[in-house]
Amino acid sequence: MQHKRTVIQVAHQLPSEHDTQYNEKQKEKVARRFYALFQHEYRALRSQVTGGASPEEEERFTIRLTLRLLFLAFLQHNGWLQPDLTAGHTPAHVECLLARLSPGLLEPQSLRRHPHVPDVAIERLFAFLSCYQWKLYEQVQGSEQVLTPEIIGYIFEKTSRQKHTGTYYTGADITHYISSNTIVPYLLEQLQRQYPATLHEIRRLLRCQPNRYIQPAVQYEDLLPTETPDEFERRRSRYQALLHMLETEAITEIHQGITHRLNLQRLAQDVIATTHDITCVHICYAILRSMTILDPTCGSGAFLLAALHILQPLYRCCLHRLMEQPEDISLPEPDTIEVFILKEILQNNLYGVDLMPEAVEICKQRLFLCLLAAYPHPSEPGPLQWHIRTGNALVGYLHASRTDTAVLDHALARAYGLATDNPQDFEHWKETHSPFHWAAEFPTVMQRGGFDVLIGNPPYVEYSQIRERYSLLEGAGEQCGNLYAAVLERALQLSRQQVSYLGFLVPLSICGSQRFQRLRTLIRQQTARHWFANFEIFPCRLFQEAYQRLSFFLAQHGSAASPQTYVTKILRWYAAERPHLLDLLHYTAVSTPLLNDSVPKLAAPQHQRILQKLLQETETQPLDLSLVPGPTPHFIYYQEATNYWTKAVRHIPYYKKNGALMEPPHGRFLYFAEEASAWAIMALLNSALFYLWFATFSDGFHLSHYLVQRFPLHRSLLQQPELLRLAQQLEQELMQHARISTRNTHENAQHTNKGLSIELAEYRPACCRPLLERIDNVLAETYQLDSEELAFVLGYDQKYRMGRG
Repeated sequence: MQHKRTVIQVAHQLPSEHDTQYNEKQKEKVARRFYALFQHEYRALRSQVTGGASPEEEERFTIRLTLRLLFLAFLQHNGWLQPDLTAGHTPAHVECLLARLSPGLLEPQSLRRHPHVPDVAIERLFAFLSCYQWKLYEQVQGSEQVLTPEIIGYIFEKTSRQKHTGTYYTGADITHYISSNTIVPYLLEQLQRQYPATLHEIRRLLRCQPNRYIQPAVQYEDLLPTETPDEFERRRSRYQALLHMLETEAITEIHQGITHRLNLQRLAQDVIATTHDITCVHICYAILRSMTILDPTCGSGAFLLAALHILQPLYRCCLHRLMEQPEDISLPEPDTIEVFILKEILQNNLYGVDLMPEAVEICKQRLFLCLLAAYPHPSEPGPLQWHIRTGNALVGYLHASRTDTAVLDHALARAYGLATDNPQDFEHWKETHSPFHWAAEFPTVMQRGGFDVLIGNPPYVEYSQIRERYSLLEGAGEQCGNLYAAVLERALQLSRQQVSYLGFLVPLSICGSQRFQRLRTLIRQQTARHWFANFEIFPCRLFQEAYQRLSFFLAQHGSAASPQTYVTKILRWYAAERPHLLDLLHYTAVSTPLLNDSVPKLAAPQHQRILQKLLQETETQPLDLSLVPGPTPHFIYYQEATNYWTKAVRHIPYYKKNGALMEPPHGRFLYFAEEASAWAIMALLNSALFYLWFATFSDGFHLSHYLVQRFPLHRSLLQQPELLRLAQQLEQELMQHARISTRNTHENAQHTNKGLSIELAEYRPACCRPLLERIDNVLAETYQLDSEELAFVLGYDQKYRMGRG
């Protein structure tokens, strides 16, 4: 009986969704402050590094040395290194120390000439580092003087030329969400296949304790920060519907847990802890030990760390249950169980590849520090079989009859059109392309059919920026023009057919940009279902360093005649809403295609029904059929750069650059044969209904000509006197509330740009809201929207738009 309570306690050790953020704001504040001070010390060290073959090599050497010294600081301050770190630790001595601690921990550094660093420079850096407390636990919280291993990854991402490499530091709540919603569904799917009673166990748990698996923010009985009464009512309605679904055992498939944002990790642990059949636990443990998780562009290891933290309690729960019958399985002694679990995960489950040796080294160091933290006292950790490799995940053979790397390199070089009989050219090709042959590096995984779970945050880099260094053979990267597309295509190729789960953080362009049509086609062809959660950058953004609209892309590999697509709206949030942002995610099933192959961004089923009404109305036609090709006096000017409001006027807006009046850049014109048509379309383009169209299908910023032209225009709108009158009144109000804004830029350091002095008219549609609502009432009547649908249109993003217009 006593042991049974321990089992339940083990199952309940999973932190809540809020805990998984580990106080992200506080950690970010500490990291930013440390980095600001660290930069000064880094520059001092860099200035003392001399004798390298080039400034670039000296820079790379300094970064690598600095990050190794940070790693040593963690070891020294936690008793893993006895000598004083400041006692003459040259770079060679540092390498020797780390290599002795754990073979394979360091990546080779290719330098044409080894730089020199004075001892005094290293001593100064150590003096700075000694001012901090270096704790091994990633989840520890404390003062600004307490640092955890996460800081190594943070420093690396900051020093790796983020804009050039397209890599950004990914917060723990993001990595946890993507990792848990791929790893745990895969585990439960496989468990159900091998132990069919699994779904019955899951439905029983959901029925008996539904609130245990519904996110706390969804259940919250009061207003959340900045939540409006309408938002509160919608959230509570979703909660009641979800509660009813769980209580009536309406969950019939594992993947529904993703769609309904259930706490799947807690659910999996409870299945293990409470099942009466120990066979279920044996099967689950075997699945865990065989699971292969790959981040094909692993960087400093944020996603692999998240995977480790997800797997650890699942292993622990299995082992505690298996200890009830220790004769059935070989288990470690209780005082080494955490070390045993972590070694199992590091050697069996985690795989990573990255083009940068520095990133691979840091990834292994962070994982290694997790292992050391599990030891009650410093002791010899022994050698580890790492599966973290340096190489270009996009260049190399997936499958091959031979696994000799040299043979494969020569064969691939010939496929690239290189004559391999010239050793110098061949070595240069290898250096620039860094070929990585999956068949040779991970033969067991590839022979098994591929990886079980694939996760990560690929680089957001235009292919044109790297083409001079290395090229890709035919594929999505070249056709779509961005490396993230190539990474997703490679991930699909590396997946185990019909069983794998994928989860990536990618730009929002995946949903609708015409450039990425091939990628969307591949996703539809090779996944049975997929999810897109979409995020804006205003008023807040996921990455403080990057103005990049993003999507969480989740998918289950497989083939289906009609793959299932689930989406969120394009989400905005204020800073006060950020702690609950991911808890409150809810997906809408896309029932039918709406606009060609675009993935719509939907807030609710009602959102989809409104768009279907527009598109299926027999009296509508694409707006472009009402346009004429050449300039006419009857025109509309609309602003291509769009955010909270779509803006269209019947005149050319005021714009002056360096004292000269001119036509504003980044605008578009629509020409009409009749004046009444121009007024009607002008009213339409400023409406909340058109904004809903824009938010559903755009990239969140560019109002493309294509999107305007494809709007389903009701023929009667062009002949409505009321709409014409309202449009003329709106033109007057927009001009009345407009203000002249200035945009000044300074001369650059190279004196190639003298700077600009710009004045422009800034329109404020929020000041015209009553009039705009009257326009939407006319549109609702024309398109036969009912009162609830009109309220949805008018309320869409209202709390954000009214403060920003």
